[in-house]
Amino acid sequence: MMRVLSLTAVALALASVSPAQAVTPADTPTTITCKDSGGCTQLPASAPLATPIAVTPVNTNKGAFISQIGDHQTATINQANNNQAASVTQSGSSQTATVTQSGLGAHIADVTQSDSSNMLTLTQGGAAGQVAVLSQAGTGNTMTIGQSGSLTNQVSASQMGGSGNTLSLSQNGESNLAQLAQNGSGNHMDAVQNGAGNQLAWTQTGDNLVSLQVTQNGGQAIMISQGK
Repeated sequence: MMRVLSLTAVALALASVSPAQAVTPADTPTTITCKDSGGCTQLPASAPLATPIAVTPVNTNKGAFISQIGDHQTATINQANNNQAASVTQSGSSQTATVTQSGLGAHIADVTQSDSSNMLTLTQGGAAGQVAVLSQAGTGNTMTIGQSGSLTNQVSASQMGGSGNTLSLSQNGESNLAQLAQNGSGNHMDAVQNGAGNQLAWTQTGDNLVSLQVTQNGGQAIMISQGK
């Protein structure tokens, strides 16, 4: 079975690629095809990181808002300032959501969970307003997001259906953008954005997909589509 990764890269680091297979940073987009055996071949560019990442919260009202329907739901919102906005909507059963907003920034968090036994943790800090729009559906999925910096970082992340998926993102710096989506079961996604001006668009569709553990350290743009 082959998994295909479509990457747009000014510079990139993929932990799953061995030093002998390291991808050379390029000024033009590249497409990387990796087989399950781990071999990677650089191919001609097929398309740039096209669609600009847009993160659009539904609820931007200042304060903490929780709406829950179902059984055994737990939602916790911690805010350090009255200029921060957090909304948690949960349905189904046994969901857990924790949102922590610290620092002086006018942070915005829009969280939605449905079905059962999903767990979501969001931490936002720093002087600038961080923005996160997060959603999970399915059973036993886990999402962990951390944002901090002196300028706004933005993330839109979703795990739609399936079970046993994990998604982790850390944004530390300025003006980083991430759009992450998983569909299926048993998938794993880990990403770190440090520095300023990174963009990451990552989609995984299928079951039991292993995380590529993407790290970006300033001025990098990557688009990944993985499936099998």
